[in-house]
Amino acid sequence: MRIYADTSFLVSLYSPDANSTAAVRAVRVSAGERFVTILGELELLNAFGLRVFRKEVTEAQAQSSLSDFEKDLRDGLFLLRGLPTQFSSVLANCLAKLRLSLAHAPPTSCT
Repeated sequence: MRIYADTSFLVSLYSPDANSTAAVRAVRVSAGERFVTILGELELLNAFGLRVFRKEVTEAQAQSSLSDFEKDLRDGLFLLRGLPTQFSSVLANCLAKLRLSLAHAPPTSCT
């Protein structure tokens, strides 16, 4: 079975909210390939920046959430999938720019 993890699920999994317990449980009981697209990764980075702007989490907490997500990608809990070729290079460029933005813009919500 292939399981797509959307952004709202990932935010709940990596950053505490009302759905975090259910998200953790869902990962524990699911079997099969769990995947995230590069677009989902981009949206997740943006969501963490927005949570910092809204003062729902600190910058350190957002960075910790991102680090946990990246570790799970490296460990194979989630597989990062690309998009059709015509979109992949554009999204990779956007992801690099978003990382730069997150390093400097959360206080102004310019992510």
